[in-house]
Amino acid sequence: LVSLLVVGIEGLQEYLGVIATMTDFYGNTPYMTNPYLMVNWRALMVNTFPGIPADEALIAVAGLSVATFVATLSVWGGPWNPASPRFSRQTLALTVCIIITAYHSHLHAAMFLLIPAADLLQETGSPSGSRVTTILRAGYWASLELAAVSLILLSLAPAAQAFVPLSYGIFLMLLLLLGAIVVEETM
Repeated sequence: LVSLLVVGIEGLQEYLGVIATMTDFYGNTPYMTNPYLMVNWRALMVNTFPGIPADEALIAVAGLSVATFVATLSVWGGPWNPASPRFSRQTLALTVCIIITAYHSHLHAAMFLLIPAADLLQETGSPSGSRVTTILRAGYWASLELAAVSLILLSLAPAAQAFVPLSYGIFLMLLLLLGAIVVEETM
């Protein structure tokens, strides 16, 4: 109601029009919604299948997102219990799920992993040789290497393309991390 009073009906219609254009699957908008640099299923589709029609890609993204959500639910069997030794794995799995299923999720969304990942790594009951902790440690170093490669590519390619390997690599690490959590929690 306040927006309507401040900008009027025409301003509100224009705002809704801008929001509608920002949802273009391939990011063909003047608003820098570059899906090629995201860390989600949408990025996987635009980078792996560049010519796929947007409606087919959206169906695939929706299916992959539902499958990811169902896999994450398998980790959350039982009550919400922050005192549980499983809780840090559960919150890490949920955070990864949110990042890779969100329609608009860029690299900086990975910062949300810091707290649950640090919580998992500091747990005394968490086996240091588990798949999950190994992936977390390797992912840290791999992301630094991918960042270095992206910086080298930045001197050779347009900025938007230089960071695709970093985004793609981070997405694949997130997927691997979620898979390891699901396997360890359900086996």
